Amino acid sequence: MRFDEVEWAWRVVDPIIKSWGRETDYILTYPAGTWGPDEATRIMDREDQYWRNEV
Repeated sequence: MRFDEVEWAWRVVDPIIKSWGRETDYILTYPAGTWGPDEATRIMDREDQYWRNEV
């Protein structure tokens, strides 16, 4: 990438990264090796949808 392209990309990405740094509740974290945060189950709220947690 050229310098101007890199500079433009950071103008787009940097405010997002800064916002995520201030809003710690927005990004749900979970321990490595687990199935993810408990809140992820809301994605499958309908009865005909379910996670396939196969190991």
